[in-house]
Amino acid sequence: MEVEFFPQSLFKLGKAYNYGIEASKKMITDITGRACGKPHDYALIAQTVVYAGPGNYVETGTLFGASALVAALTKRKFDIEGMVYCVDPLDGYYGTGNNDMSGILPTPEVLMENAKKYGVEDRIVYVAKKSIPFPKELDGLQFSMAFIDGDHWKDAPTQDWDNLSKATSKYVMFDNYDRTHPSVINAAEKATADKYFRVVHMSSISFILERNPRLSDPHAWAAGT
Repeated sequence: MEVEFFPQSLFKLGKAYNYGIEASKKMITDITGRACGKPHDYALIAQTVVYAGPGNYVETGTLFGASALVAALTKRKFDIEGMVYCVDPLDGYYGTGNNDMSGILPTPEVLMENAKKYGVEDRIVYVAKKSIPFPKELDGLQFSMAFIDGDHWKDAPTQDWDNLSKATSKYVMFDNYDRTHPSVINAAEKATADKYFRVVHMSSISFILERNPRLSDPHAWAAGT
């Protein structure tokens, strides 16, 4: 059921959000490996993908692919053009050769197995590298949405913002904006100072900015401007 929003709300939760809830609920139970997020946050990815419109999606930090699959499924559901780029070493869980807490090793093969399970393998492009330094495979590419969910410590979230915001035309979303990830909060704080972006939504552990949202003041006449 859709929630009623004021007509000029910056970020309404609608059909795409509802779709993301249902898609992620199913995925959490049958993905190979583990989905780290909650349905609400995955649904925010879905809604942002729709608002971002045609164009490529990119994420740092993929693990077994849950967020990437939500993005790809949403693009398919709402007939939105663009590929889903996944930037992750895909060789272990926070260290080469380390199994995730699910007991499974994150690899490109597992990612693509999950993508094939959901019929979106044609949408997924993985770059099996760290996001810092910025992979050469992404040089020259433009994205309509970026999802920052890679290395959460030290200045890595800020570097991801610096690299991806320049190449993103619509929305940038941070994951793990919470009490235990101060480096993510620091990066988001820097992002709010960017004159080209505005915060349009924040809930749970998600923090979303839009590039140059359309703003107008219908009451400006009252101030004599």
